Amino acid sequence: MKLLLVRPPVPKQTIGLKNIMVCEPLGLEYVAAGVDRKHEVRIFDSLVEKGLTRVLKKFNPNIVGLNCYITGVNEVIKICRKIKIKNRDCITVVGGVHATKCPEDFADTAVDIIVMGDGSRVMSKIMEYMELGKPFIEIPGLAFPVGFGEVYRTSDPIHMEIDKLPLPRRDLVDHLKDKYYYIFHEPLSTMKTRWGCWYTCNFCYTWTITDGRVYSRSPENIVDELENIEQEEVYIVDDIFLIKPYR
Repeated sequence: MKLLLVRPPVPKQTIGLKNIMVCEPLGLEYVAAGVDRKHEVRIFDSLVEKGLTRVLKKFNPNIVGLNCYITGVNEVIKICRKIKIKNRDCITVVGGVHATKCPEDFADTAVDIIVMGDGSRVMSKIMEYMELGKPFIEIPGLAFPVGFGEVYRTSDPIHMEIDKLPLPRRDLVDHLKDKYYYIFHEPLSTMKTRWGCWYTCNFCYTWTITDGRVYSRSPENIVDELENIEQEEVYIVDDIFLIKPYR
């Protein structure tokens, strides 16, 4: 089975850090890592490469997975519509931060499945069920568009098993490694050691993604990943990395 993971482009009118930093698509690398190696997996990063239409035609994936923040919702839907025009049988799967909290925003006829929560295990489940012909509705943590702005949700998302997370598939974007940077730091690799937050600030979504839980990787697990990172520069993107200095 063929899986194409896509990071959508950032709309030109958005205000953000896109002019001073472009980091690797870490979320998609984790999703790819959770998929059985018997499948063929590719990552397409629209932030640093062009030609998605050509890749879709040549690779001809069975499943396309996309993730984004709120600024990328329209871009994701546009890509899903383009995919369905070319191949109605291709399954479109949307995940990420915004899909987890606001799956209704992706309620479009071109979107087949919306993943809420940790996609590294869920995508492999989707592919397994697709191979076996089992109904996706049995998989926890999914939502399905049923109308404009309306979705049907299955059971709650699966909790993370933090030290069982496979190492991100950075090899899938190795050909793009010179395009990732943070201001003057390049080439750059991105790493995450903790998910969630203890605080419930009303202006922040971080704690809501994990329902107030904090998932922390062990020091041994972190070191294992550092030893596998080729780049000298490593950007740790935890929201609460420095809150407990003893760690």
